[in-house]
Amino acid sequence: MASVQPVSVGPKASRDGASSVAHRCYMTILFADLSGSTRIAARMEAEEFAELLGALRAVFERVIPRHGGTIVRMDGDGVAAVFGVPEAHEDDGRRAAEAALELHEGARLVGTGHARGPVVRLHTGIHSGLVLFNPGDLVRGRFEMLGDATNTASRLAAKAKADEILVSEATLGPERHFFRTSERRLLKLRGKAEPVPAYRIFASEEVPTRFAARLRRGVAPFVGREDGLGVLEAGLALAMDGGSALVAITGPPGLGKTRLAVEFLARARLRGCRTYRGDCESYLAPEPLQPFAQIQRSMTAESGESAASTPLADLVSRQAAGGPTVLLIDDWQWADDATHQQLHRIRALVKRNLLIILAAREVQSGEPALKDARFVCLPPLTKAESAATVAGLLPASDPFLAARIHDYSGGNPLIVEELCYSIAQGDAHRPMPNGSAWLDNLIQARFQKLPPDAAGTLQLAAVIGRVVPVWLLEALTGHAHLDALLDSLATADFLYTGERAGTLQFKHGLTRDVIYEAVGLHERRALHLRIAEELRARRAGSGDNDALEALAYHFRSGGDARSAAHFAELAGDRAKAMSALDRAQEQFCIALHCLDEIGADAAADAAWVRVVQKLGLATIFDPSHDHLPLFRRAAERARARGDLAGLAWAEHRLGYVSFAAGDRRAAIRHCQQALAVATELGAERRCAQIRETLGQSLVLAGRYAQALPLLDRAIDGRRLTSADGRPPVALAFTLAMKGFALADLGRFAESDACFDEATARVHALDHEVHASLWSNRSATCLWQGRDAEAFHYAQKAAEVAERARARYTYAMSRALAGYAQWVLTQDEEAVQSILDATGWLFEDRDGRQYTSFCHGWLAAAFVTLGRFDQARAHAARALERARMLDRVGETMALRAMARAAAAGHGNRAADHYLALARRSAQSRGSEHEAANNWLCEAQVRIATGDPEGAAIPLAQARAAFVRLGMRRQQVTADQLAARSNPST
Repeated sequence: MASVQPVSVGPKASRDGASSVAHRCYMTILFADLSGSTRIAARMEAEEFAELLGALRAVFERVIPRHGGTIVRMDGDGVAAVFGVPEAHEDDGRRAAEAALELHEGARLVGTGHARGPVVRLHTGIHSGLVLFNPGDLVRGRFEMLGDATNTASRLAAKAKADEILVSEATLGPERHFFRTSERRLLKLRGKAEPVPAYRIFASEEVPTRFAARLRRGVAPFVGREDGLGVLEAGLALAMDGGSALVAITGPPGLGKTRLAVEFLARARLRGCRTYRGDCESYLAPEPLQPFAQIQRSMTAESGESAASTPLADLVSRQAAGGPTVLLIDDWQWADDATHQQLHRIRALVKRNLLIILAAREVQSGEPALKDARFVCLPPLTKAESAATVAGLLPASDPFLAARIHDYSGGNPLIVEELCYSIAQGDAHRPMPNGSAWLDNLIQARFQKLPPDAAGTLQLAAVIGRVVPVWLLEALTGHAHLDALLDSLATADFLYTGERAGTLQFKHGLTRDVIYEAVGLHERRALHLRIAEELRARRAGSGDNDALEALAYHFRSGGDARSAAHFAELAGDRAKAMSALDRAQEQFCIALHCLDEIGADAAADAAWVRVVQKLGLATIFDPSHDHLPLFRRAAERARARGDLAGLAWAEHRLGYVSFAAGDRRAAIRHCQQALAVATELGAERRCAQIRETLGQSLVLAGRYAQALPLLDRAIDGRRLTSADGRPPVALAFTLAMKGFALADLGRFAESDACFDEATARVHALDHEVHASLWSNRSATCLWQGRDAEAFHYAQKAAEVAERARARYTYAMSRALAGYAQWVLTQDEEAVQSILDATGWLFEDRDGRQYTSFCHGWLAAAFVTLGRFDQARAHAARALERARMLDRVGETMALRAMARAAAAGHGNRAADHYLALARRSAQSRGSEHEAANNWLCEAQVRIATGDPEGAAIPLAQARAAFVRLGMRRQQVTADQLAARSNPST
């Protein structure tokens, strides 16, 4: 088979080992300059200054290559160097930082060695990222580096003061802990919109391994790995019974080999075993027999004898004779020949009480010392194990984030941890943070070790996507038999057999993205177009529509916007027909963006109007805040064309999406504008749809007197049309909204009837509307004091929402369940679950409908717990939401503040908050809130020493609770009456 050459990475090298053509690659860039050079030059003769610069350049030339770096240019009194070219290392960021420390020390020595003794100090900046790397010339230097990473490194150097080394956080990741550093700093750099997280490096730290460095930052709780622990336990049992065993833990980088081994060593020590560890890791002149030399030093330190006095094999034999002994050798893949021979000697000599553990990416088959070894081949984490890891690192995260992290990381624990760390540092707004540049460098270092044909095939696969049809890869390479090559990529942990027959799949989304981004822009576009044409030809021959989304993606990435728009629209139509509304929305949005790229064109304009209306139909059950700009443009276009029907439609969509996003004012305004236009047109069907949305929006705003007539009219119309065979989902949702309004008014029996009918209408459907029905019903049960039922409905809603990936409904259902649990048990963990869910709600721009609920519940719970500062904070947030017409939690928050004031906490008297609570309940016409206000007033009077003043509001509360059937509240009122007046 002819070779498949790399697309852009790894082109033909020149004599000095660097690329002879421009190409993209990930690298670490170091800029170092002499501080105060003008001042120093002014104090010296020209010849003396030239001698000083010559000595400084000699330091650059000696130090940088020793750490694996390449000098790009030495310009005057500074140096620019790169790490990762011509050869990438997994620790290029660490190498650059170590080199910088040595450069600074060398510069100081240059100053002290000069006759006139100038103070010589450098200032240095280091950053990693993707760079376009070009051959240079006399003006540009040995190489030219273009890209944001180069600019950032230069800006960091300019920001650094004399003798400062500033390294971006992305460059080092957990390897920062190989150094003594400053606290994390957010640096505002010229030309950068966002601050750059960075550290000042002071000195190297004595940290023996990368795992030890990660431990200093903190790692996730140990999860899973039961099978691996079982194999290790079996080996230990053999050693404790007087035998010997060797267990090799193998797996690609980041799968947790060291973590498993270290966890097991801790367990072995608890069982009375002596444990010793050695590591095959050091890039600067590792000593011969490195891991065994470390083990020997540990053993002799315990005995007090000289390390050179006893051969290691004899020392191990003597230790094992005294009881079970465990040796761990980490990163065995880097062991030298002498270390392999030493292992063979120890195994031949020591036959009892010894367990040896090797942790390695791979081991050589047929190695004599491993002939009877037991193997632990670590798999990626399962979804449940990834979720447990995410929960340990991001305790308040929702399950949707955990699922995204698992999918993107492929279950690789190292990548899971890095993504969690990136999110914890404030990157949660991104669809999926990429982790750190040091992780990109690690992937590139592994990629560069591939043979050229494997590297080229992998790049083609990366351009195709994360899932790769084998037939397409064969068509692009021109070879029908790639089995051996694909096996080698699987062995290297890049590409595996996919879940669907005839496909391959990247193990990690991150790996695919790193390799893809390193493909040159022009080559990448050309490949996308080639792929698109192959897919289009295959579809023409088979009529297969499975590739529509791929066709849209590749044509768009190849720069053919018109073809991309066509296929994205077809893909959206297909997804909508299959009820995959989220994918339909995504494809219609892609089509609209592609049509925008075409520019002024009558056909494109007509297509834009058609597609945006299709998007509107696809957003009925899952609207997104991100769609608002598109519908605003639709309204503007319709208004400019004088298209009243289009304007009524667009204003209605704006109202509907605003309603779903919890923006009540905007929803009401747009619906009223839409209704006025539709009424002018006499479009009764459109008017009916608009009235329904307007009524729902008015319910959210607590304006029930206006809302209920609109909802009744919509429900009557929906009932009449429900016999046409269409699923009555909209009818069920409108019934639920009416049920919610009636419950707030205290009409609980009528509310239950609405919910019963809504549930019956969609009973046979597997639809996400069930989550909305049950979450709304849970809230009404809480109002009436039916707490066990509220918890039950909230749990059911959460199950449906999680299955449907409806983030807002899931978060609200979890909050509802948390408050019901708090009321039932007074368990503080329930309060924490409300806090977590509230955090998820505010991460979701499309789900702000009832967040005042959550803050009201939290304010009430924290007052009960005596945590008054937190109660005030959440009450303030509930009142802020009320100003945005989200008023369902307002009254509860005001009652919480009244109770806090009665306990001596607050800036105003309790009566002030009680008056506001009464006004809030009255504005909604809420009888259950009015009854709770009377109960709260009685509690406040008793708490402030006025039991007589409590009698009337308490009597009013008890009567209202009986009339409304508010069970829990009635019990509370009866107990309060008994305590305040024992004679009753």
